[in-house]
Amino acid sequence: MSKVLIVDIKSSHIDYSLYSLLPSIFYPFTGNPFGLLSVSKEVKRGSCEDKDILSIIEGLKKEHKINYLIIGLPFFRFTHHFIDLPLLREKEIRTALPFELEKKLPLPVDEYIYDFLTLKKKKGLSSLLTLSIRKQYLINMVEPLLKAEIPLYGITCTFLTMVAEIGNRNRGRAIILQKDGDFIYLACLLDNEVRALRLIKKEEEIVYPFGFEDPSIPRYLIKEPGENPDGELEDYRRIDMNSRYSLLRAVTKKQKWTFNLDIQQSFPELLLSPPKYRALIPRDIRPLVASSLFALGICLFILTDIIAYQKEKDLLSSLRRKLEILKETESLKRPEEELKELNREYRKSRERIVEVLNTLIKIMPKDSVINAISIDNEQKTLEIEGITERSTKVLEALDSSKIFSNISYSGAITVKEDKEHFKFKMEIKE
Repeated sequence: MSKVLIVDIKSSHIDYSLYSLLPSIFYPFTGNPFGLLSVSKEVKRGSCEDKDILSIIEGLKKEHKINYLIIGLPFFRFTHHFIDLPLLREKEIRTALPFELEKKLPLPVDEYIYDFLTLKKKKGLSSLLTLSIRKQYLINMVEPLLKAEIPLYGITCTFLTMVAEIGNRNRGRAIILQKDGDFIYLACLLDNEVRALRLIKKEEEIVYPFGFEDPSIPRYLIKEPGENPDGELEDYRRIDMNSRYSLLRAVTKKQKWTFNLDIQQSFPELLLSPPKYRALIPRDIRPLVASSLFALGICLFILTDIIAYQKEKDLLSSLRRKLEILKETESLKRPEEELKELNREYRKSRERIVEVLNTLIKIMPKDSVINAISIDNEQKTLEIEGITERSTKVLEALDSSKIFSNISYSGAITVKEDKEHFKFKMEIKE
C-alpha cells in the first residue's frame, strides 16, 4: 500500500491529509504510481499553523511510511491571464509565451514560474489560461516542506484542481467558489472551459460575469473541514472536497483541468535539494515500452512482407509452369497453323497501319504538322498531336475521312506563336 501525504497551504493555516491506496498495475501506461484510484482510505487529516507542519509530518512518519508528498498552493499567490496565440503546437506556445507574459506581469518574467492550460483550439488559434507565481514565493512555501525528506510527487494550484474535479463532472454553466482567509476565489465554467477567474475580498460584493447571473445556474461552495454548513454565502451547493480526496485524485490521474506541475521541468530551483529526492521519484518507463512496441511492430511488418513475398513467388512459379505446359501442348497440336495465323495477323496489322498513315498524309491541311502518332491495334484507336493554324480544320479533315470515327479532343488546345497545339483521339473503323 502506498501512502500519500497532501499538504494544502492556505492563507492563514495549513491543511494536511494522509491517504493509503493501492498502486495501479497500469502504472507504465498511466505515467504515475497510482494510476486508476480504485481503492483508497483516509488515514489522518487535520489543520495546523505553518510553524507546526514539520513536527506533525515527523510524527506521521513515525507511525506510517509515507511514500509521496503532494503540495497544494493557494490561488491568491498566482497571477492568471487569458491569452490567445496564433499557434497550435505546445513547443511553439512555450517558446512564445514568455514574450506575451512579459507584457502582462509587473516584474520581469525571469522572476516567475509559469505554466499554461490550453482551453480551446480553433481556426489556428489557441486560447490559453496561464498561471504565474513568483519564484521566491514558491521557494518560501515549498522549501521548508522538503526538509521532511519525502519524495515530492507534484505541486498544484489547489483551487484550480478542485475546479477541475467539478468541471469534469459538470455539463453546462456552473459557478464555483472557495473561501480562504480574507479571500473568496471565483471560477465560472461553461462545460469544461474556464470562462472567468476572480479573486474577491470577503467584504466585496460578488459580481458574476455576463451569462452567469441566472440564479438557476449551479453554484458550488467548497466546504473546508469542520466548517459550519451555515456560512455567509447562502443558496449554494456545499461540497466537502477534502473528504472526497479530489485533490489527490485529480493530481494523480492528471485530468485535463489539473495544474500538476512536473517538479523537474517547471521548478528547477528546487532540485538543489539532496539527490535522494530525485532518486525516489518513479522512473518513467513509457519511452522504453513505446520503443519496444514500435520495434515489435516493425519486425511483424517485415515478417508479414517476407511471407507474402514467398507466397507470391510460389504462385508465380506455378503459373509459369502451367503456361509452359499449355504452350508446349498447343505447339504440338498445330505448329504450322499457329505460324500461319501469326503471319496473317502481322500482315493485316502492317497493312492497316500503312493505310492509316497514308490517309493522314492525304487529308491533313498543308499548314499542319503532326509531331506524334500513337496507334493501339488491340483497341483500334489512334491519337495524334501536332501544330496548326486552326485546329478546327484538322478536325473537319479527320471527320471527312472514311476510316476514322468518334473523333474527340484528348487534350487542351494551347496557342504559342500564333500556332495551335492540338491533340485528337479517334477510333479506326474495321
